Amino acid sequence: MNPKKHYYRLFDSRSIPNEETKKIRKYFSDLYFFLLDPITGKPFLGQAVQIMERLVSEENGNLTAILGRCREVLSHYVPSEGVADLDRVDWQWIGIEYLYPEAFNCFTSDGFEDD
Repeated sequence: MNPKKHYYRLFDSRSIPNEETKKIRKYFSDLYFFLLDPITGKPFLGQAVQIMERLVSEENGNLTAILGRCREVLSHYVPSEGVADLDRVDWQWIGIEYLYPEAFNCFTSDGFEDD
């Protein structure tokens, strides 16, 4: 299955997130919260999508590998205390939330090619 179809299948089958996952989603979506990227110094607000897009490129569109790295990459931007219990967060749900299907276009000729 191509990455875009795999993404849609996972996106459509997601369940309602648990409370810890909702806290992380709110953290990355809060319009009033700014965090600076320690590497670039740019504001992090709204950059979860860009980080996930970088993972798509690094993992050559392999959705399983991308989702497997979500905690490793995104938790780096979350304070160690006070936001959520990171061990209880559904990181696959978060990864699917901040990915978007167009990120996989470079891995399929028409965006929906057959397997």
